[in-house]
Amino acid sequence: MLNVGIGEVVISNDPSETIVTHALGSCVALIIHCNHAKHTAMAHIVLPENSSTRNQALYKMKPGYFASDIVPLMVNYFLKKLGCSKSQLEIKLVGGAVSSQETDRFLVGQKNIAMVRHLIRAYGLKMDDTETGERFSRTVTVKVSNGHVHVKRQNMIL
Repeated sequence: MLNVGIGEVVISNDPSETIVTHALGSCVALIIHCNHAKHTAMAHIVLPENSSTRNQALYKMKPGYFASDIVPLMVNYFLKKLGCSKSQLEIKLVGGAVSSQETDRFLVGQKNIAMVRHLIRAYGLKMDDTETGERFSRTVTVKVSNGHVHVKRQNMIL
């Protein structure tokens, strides 16, 4: 089992492996699978945009932290380095929960989803984003061998 921590990304071509990330609230898991290249990747995205030079150190330690950074890196890895065609990519988004607190003005979950969707569409790619939003925390696993995604929902505490 390969664990993806907050702001991390894992890429594997080991068919015996499963990739997992836990307790996605407002964070988003971006999962890309290419059956042709036999690779699967998952990033645990925390914020939509890397908008500050102060964030450069964080980016170096946690390349999956910002959607604006990791989405292009992952997509280009599959398209350019692995040679996958756009039609061969299976892309799934999980998470981006809505806060259960009525006073939440930051709307991080919604902003994360909007940014990832925007960036994926800019590449002309299709995605499955049916497991986003709402008021659930989610744990997600993906099998490297076939890209099968399993989502476990938990009620949000806060």
